[in-house]
Amino acid sequence: MKRGLTIAGVVLLVAVVVGALTFPTDALVRSVVKQIPFPLGTQFQFAAAHLRPNGLRLEDVHVVRPGGAAVFDALSLRFQPSLWGVWRDGSGRPLTIAAETCQGTIELNVGETPPGTPIVVTLRNVELATCLPYAFPKVEAYGRLEGDFDVELGPAGGATASKGTLALTSASWTPGGPLEDDAIRIDTGGLTWRWASGRVEFTKIAASGKDFQATGSGIIRIASPIDDSPVDIRLEVTPGETMPSELRRYFDGIPGSAPTEQGTRTFSLQGQLRDPRLVGRPGRE
Repeated sequence: MKRGLTIAGVVLLVAVVVGALTFPTDALVRSVVKQIPFPLGTQFQFAAAHLRPNGLRLEDVHVVRPGGAAVFDALSLRFQPSLWGVWRDGSGRPLTIAAETCQGTIELNVGETPPGTPIVVTLRNVELATCLPYAFPKVEAYGRLEGDFDVELGPAGGATASKGTLALTSASWTPGGPLEDDAIRIDTGGLTWRWASGRVEFTKIAASGKDFQATGSGIIRIASPIDDSPVDIRLEVTPGETMPSELRRYFDGIPGSAPTEQGTRTFSLQGQLRDPRLVGRPGRE
């Protein structure tokens, strides 16, 4: 009897594996994608689809605007819903969506029970130079980004709260303007924040490199429209020996605060989000 059950179990397992490997996943997924109401002209493309024990995996994924510009590219995109969540209410929660993209990985884990469903985002080894052009094509920056943050959703589906930490390494940004072609370079940087009740509090802002050292904290109070949001961020900056000449002249030329014996100056970034101003202020007492 036991031997018969064992054989039956093995046969069933083989049947499930063979069924998963031979199931016409590709054609089925393409049929489903055609029914999704993407913005007019936007195309969702992938090379192949595979159903595996860890979920549905799409290979060589591209989301393309009508003009041909890429919105999103990934070596792979994996969907892993909860079977219990599918059976319970069709939501598939808790749900994992993971992408091999921007030379790293981005993973979203969606919690089980709405409203207030938590979405936890994990970034690993994401290259800014690859990712930023999707949203900010004119920004010239690079660096490796890692971190974790979560977002709480309200009953209407909009974000209501968030907290998290991001770390940046080997980064450079060329802002242009008064700095011309000088780049702002850092070896390591970090940002920690929490957002709730219309207030974003940056509890840690840090950047370190041979050009300069900087630390800070501050608040943005969210207004409508978002560009009207008041900004109040304090920064302490110490120049390094390799600070570029244009950046050094800009640093020295901001009126308001005298440097300490170590050369550190204290600044405030104030005004509205659309056009904040950097002004000098007294150092810490």
